[in-house]
Amino acid sequence: MRKHPQITGYIITEFYDLYWECNGLLDFYRNPKAYINNLLSINNDNLLIIDQASIKTKFWSGENISIPVYFSKWFEGN
Repeated sequence: MRKHPQITGYIITEFYDLYWECNGLLDFYRNPKAYINNLLSINNDNLLIIDQASIKTKFWSGENISIPVYFSKWFEGN
């Protein structure tokens, strides 16, 4: 989400999943989802985002690689 400047915010509408929706912080049985411990770092003012889709899984010793890194900064003001 933070890689797209046209998205300027979000809101959590459900704390837990329901029968017909699954975008809560907790699953249907009120167990924390896998990412819940990362919410603080995701919502940090400054965030470095590594484009994991472009990373190969294997490298040779001495091989040069290039990995796209994005910087996201939340700020208040005009």
